[in-house]
Amino acid sequence: MSTGKIYKIDEIKAKVEEMRNNSLPWIESMDVSVASDEIAMEDIDNDFKREMVFYNQAHASAQIAINKLQKLNIPVFRPPDYFAEMAKSKEHMDKIKNRLDEIKKHEELQKTIRRLREEKKFAAKIQKQRRVEQMEAKHKEKKERENEKKKLKSKLKAKK
Repeated sequence: MSTGKIYKIDEIKAKVEEMRNNSLPWIESMDVSVASDEIAMEDIDNDFKREMVFYNQAHASAQIAINKLQKLNIPVFRPPDYFAEMAKSKEHMDKIKNRLDEIKKHEELQKTIRRLREEKKFAAKIQKQRRVEQMEAKHKEKKERENEKKKLKSKLKAKK
């Protein structure tokens, strides 16, 4: 961002002075100025730093204004028990609440269905694994019996 030349400096200063000399009380204008040393910037081309300067200037101005208002005994903050009028009716808010409850119940139902499906798959997998293990055990037993039969037959043949 380039620094452009400011024209009509004398007229601007005159207008500022005219606004300062205005006889209206501060509460009517609520104008707040911040010292120029608080808004000094090193790098005007850095957008982030420039935005932070604007933010800090606004924050300092707000603090000054709040202090002035409190000195004038003008309430600045809402009382803790203050309830503003709702933009939406109670019926509309109830509809929204019911809709959110329905969505939550539906999500919980979907989660439960998903969990049951996973449990069913897991149970089927375990059952299949047990059947395979049982079949392997039976097959192993059968082989052992056949081997024992062969041994006994060979012993019988050897005795004859």
